[in-house]
This record gives sequence, structure tokens and C-alpha cells, in this order.
Amino acid sequence: MISCNNSSGKQAGNKINPNIDAAGLYSMHCASCHKCDIDFTGPSLKGAADRWKDPELMYEFIRNPISVIQKDSYAAELQKKYKTVMIPSMLSREEIDAVLDYCNNQ
Repeated sequence: MISCNNSSGKQAGNKINPNIDAAGLYSMHCASCHKCDIDFTGPSLKGAADRWKDPELMYEFIRNPISVIQKDSYAAELQKKYKTVMIPSMLSREEIDAVLDYCNNQ
């Protein structure tokens, strides 16, 4: 998912909202296919943002994976490796950042 993570696990320029239940969002929306620290049905979420060259494509991929697979080689590689397409998510950017921060700190 770019060089937008700093050593604290926070997205560069984005302050993580402490009022977001990142663990709950992860459990409800992500954990059935993603683990924080190991690949599963989909890739590990720890450090996921660092794997994307363009942070905007990461957010777009989470919301509309098919459109990004058609235009981005990294997204296409994910589909090929995991032999599936991620279910689109309606999480906000702030919620996505919180979930990634949660996984980066697990």
C-alpha cells in the first residue's frame, strides 16, 4: 500500500484519530482476509502503505480494487498472487489510516 509511513506507524501528514476504534474496524472489515503481521487470504497489513508507490492508489484500491487492478501493476500483482479480488470497502480515509496504524503497531 509508498513511503508514507514513518517510524511511528502513522501515515505521513495524517494524525491518527484516537476516537476511532481501529481494532474493531480491523476485526469487522479486514481480519477475515488480512492479518496484521503475516500474509493470509490477502497480504499482511503491517507496512502495507509502504508497498504502494502512490498513496492515492492505495485508498482507491481499498474502495474500488477492480479499477486499480486495470491501471496499476502492483495491484495487478496482488490479484495474481492471491488469486482473488478484494471486496471493496467503504471505510473512510481516516478509518483506513487508523487500521493501518493499528496493524503497524501490533
